[in-house]
Amino acid sequence: MTGFRLFVAKWFRFPIVGSAIFENLFAMSEPNSKEIEKYLHDQIPATRYMGISLVSRQPDEIRFSAPLEPNLNHRQTAFGGSIATMGILAGWAFIHFNLKELGLSSRLVIKKSTIDFLSAITGGFEASCKAPNPENWEIFLKNLKQYKMARLNLVSELYFLEKVAARHHGVYVARLDR
Repeated sequence: MTGFRLFVAKWFRFPIVGSAIFENLFAMSEPNSKEIEKYLHDQIPATRYMGISLVSRQPDEIRFSAPLEPNLNHRQTAFGGSIATMGILAGWAFIHFNLKELGLSSRLVIKKSTIDFLSAITGGFEASCKAPNPENWEIFLKNLKQYKMARLNLVSELYFLEKVAARHHGVYVARLDR
């Protein structure tokens, strides 16, 4: 069991961590990849135009891919705006779908976004956002429940040919729906 799943179990005081019942909790509430893609394409149309698709999603990581063609710049490499969008999306989707699984509905926005471009991307690429350390996630959830608003810093990495080509740092703010 990952540290993130263990944290969720402790947060919600599941007495049967590691059991089939606990694992089924994630499976039952977890939207499948087609549902996630449809939601993103409907709610954030740029994801459809960019050709973004979900590669995988676990409670402790989400990963998207995009082809080069709709994201080209004039130098035949991936456009920096597309790379930044993928980084923002990975962090946003990580928080959004994990909150949804916990039964928390929120308005989620990016407050601050910075990106380091490390190398040119000349083909299809991927973006991955992994869970923050459990202490940061716990503080985020506690503040969200107590104050109805919280922020979380996340890092997304963008890969080309299995190497990190860019790193996105985002500050996301969630406000619980009333």
